[in-house]
Amino acid sequence: MTGRDHRDLARTIVAMIAGAAEPPFVRAIHALVDFIYQAQSPTFTESSLCDMENSLSEFHRYKHAILEADAQ
Repeated sequence: MTGRDHRDLARTIVAMIAGAAEPPFVRAIHALVDFIYQAQSPTFTESSLCDMENSLSEFHRYKHAILEADAQ
């Protein structure tokens, strides 16, 4: 997978699974994609690190939905 393919997938995955997957599953994927985008920032502030922590916490709160769907 090229970098461009990865970027395109990250941009569309939440929209593709919305309505097809359970809401907790979508929330987990959305939080993970948010975290990945935030981690690519060239600089970090207290606020941006807090946002990253929140995204990662939300992912962990809903990751059970991914495991229950056997989609890991």
